[in-house]
Amino acid sequence: MSGALTDMLRRNRFDVVQIESSQMAPLIPDAGVPVVLDEHNVEFMLLARLSAMEASPARRTFGRLEAFKARREELSAWAAADGIVFTSQPDLAVMRRLAPESRGCVVPNGVDVEYFQPRGEDVDADTVVFTGSINYRPNTDAVDHFIRQVFPAVRRRRPSARFIVVGQGAPDWLVRSAPTGVEFTGPVDDVRPHVARASVVVAPLRSGSGTRLKILEALAMAKPVVSTRIGCEGIAVVDGDHLCVADDPEDFAANVVRLMSDRKVAREMGRRGRTLVESSYSWDVVGRRLEKFHSELIGKETRV
Repeated sequence: MSGALTDMLRRNRFDVVQIESSQMAPLIPDAGVPVVLDEHNVEFMLLARLSAMEASPARRTFGRLEAFKARREELSAWAAADGIVFTSQPDLAVMRRLAPESRGCVVPNGVDVEYFQPRGEDVDADTVVFTGSINYRPNTDAVDHFIRQVFPAVRRRRPSARFIVVGQGAPDWLVRSAPTGVEFTGPVDDVRPHVARASVVVAPLRSGSGTRLKILEALAMAKPVVSTRIGCEGIAVVDGDHLCVADDPEDFAANVVRLMSDRKVAREMGRRGRTLVESSYSWDVVGRRLEKFHSELIGKETRV
């Protein structure tokens, strides 16, 4: 791949080269033009958060070592790039603290607001939905945490509640351990029908970095959302306005049940979430921010 990239740069003229994620940083070329590193997550932070959740001392130690090595590699990648793009302000703040000489900006994750729109399908008042690849470890932990710690409290208040997990890769142990009322769809061609029928969308994440597309997609569809602080980290939401934020399992469950029961509050919250996404997270808005950063690096005028 490195050879192919070098050959492409030799045969063609480009204004900027953008590398996707720090795992691709070894490919950063001597291009003669600005090189931008797009950080989808701050990987060493993600690994550190995951290691802190390990029950086994040996696995915690291993995780901390992996995070340390990733930190060293990531800082090296930041030093090699002319500019670094982060998806959230907290991630940019990490760079400014650890590598203040590097140049960075925030270009948030976005959502296609034409594709993800409020739909007129009937809402199932008893259905709570989570979306995402379940073989991604932060998502695996989030679903397991919700099933074990939150969903029982939801069912005590609303016995008819169902939890639908939409996404590929759920491990066998997680599926086998699921109690009554929990369903796994497996891979789906289109998440929108599942989200449209949801009474509430949840993001009970306890680890990760960057920002969560699942929340932006749900807000774009005007759905009420309950999230942990990490789950909605880096998105300009206001607790109680655009969504509900809760880290304690009982508080999380209480917010879920309240939104399931009070459809007027749920609809108003969904409407405000949709407005936020339209103004700040549409691909048109996000694209202009990235274009502006590229233009600043190459010293050209921009249409922004």
